[in-house]
Amino acid sequence: DKIMNEKLKEPRIYLCAAVFISMFLPWASCESSADVMGISASGSASISGVALLQINFITSVLIFLIPGLLICLDLIPSIKIPMRLPYLLAPIVSVIMSVVSILLYKSQSSSSVSFGDDSSMDISLHIKIGFIITILLFIAIIVYTLIHDFALDKDAIKEKGLKGAISDIAGEVSGEMSETVKKTNFELPSSKCPQCGSPVTIGKKYCPDCGTKVQ
Repeated sequence: DKIMNEKLKEPRIYLCAAVFISMFLPWASCESSADVMGISASGSASISGVALLQINFITSVLIFLIPGLLICLDLIPSIKIPMRLPYLLAPIVSVIMSVVSILLYKSQSSSSVSFGDDSSMDISLHIKIGFIITILLFIAIIVYTLIHDFALDKDAIKEKGLKGAISDIAGEVSGEMSETVKKTNFELPSSKCPQCGSPVTIGKKYCPDCGTKVQ
């Protein structure tokens, strides 16, 4: 319980939870107007983040699942991994996917069509508060992680410049990712050859060194 109480003090958990709420807010509004033979008509409809993401399945999987994955990684006691890389990289991916999602929908929805009989139809898309809140929440997670876990402060920026400070963090992240990859690489289970003692991968019938049948 003490460990869980400590974990629940993590502000990024609540930022991730707020992302879920922002998904149900209006992300965009689609407005249309038509002028047909002198008769004008217009209409508009708001679309939430969830509805927008359903249109683009790949981005919906990333944006909608990433906050939940971060919460699970941080709260499940049996999962013991350093969280600073997930909290840095996952929101960056989410921001990119959010922007891609809104641009894809905008390219599909925004158009202007003219007909030969002086009739026309205009369709435009406008970004709403839900999208802005979602982006700001992800940016808040990134900024908090840079300050809290990577010790990015004003003094470091003054000393090295913003470019230098970010370059140092990028190098640190790259090295950390390399170490993580090395740790996750594993060797297939093996046994010893009864004849020469060489390691033989489980499932192999013959020793690779002396050719003795082991199964």
